[in-house]
Amino acid sequence: MIDLNIVRFCAEECQRQKSGELSVYNMAYAYVWALGQYRLGYLPTEGTIRELGRMVEPIKNKNGYRQFAVTIDSRAIPTINFVRNMSNLCQDAFDDASEFYREFETVHPFIDGNGRVGAILFNWINGTLPNPIVPPNFFG
Repeated sequence: MIDLNIVRFCAEECQRQKSGELSVYNMAYAYVWALGQYRLGYLPTEGTIRELGRMVEPIKNKNGYRQFAVTIDSRAIPTINFVRNMSNLCQDAFDDASEFYREFETVHPFIDGNGRVGAILFNWINGTLPNPIVPPNFFG
């Protein structure tokens, strides 16, 4: 049975990001999966980041990381070697969850769902996955 606190957090996160009702289900599914990994003592890796992206947006992110540049708030974000970048990010992640989240959101590795995946990862790294909190708003 899923914790209503997690469902509420996912619903609020999806509302903040203006994604639809199906997004709440997908994010809650990904969140519960991440929580299971967390409880087993696993830390996020490049592979788990890619898997979370697929769970949060199963159609748009079915092939993993995006293969083209995107524009967000008039800012062009090019493609990079996401596998290497996410691997490097995970190596340094556990010093500061907020810095990890800021860098993850800046890189924007997925076609869609970056904020939802970032929120899960922020809480995982922060140790607040069982009782989620809203990540800092760096991009206001």
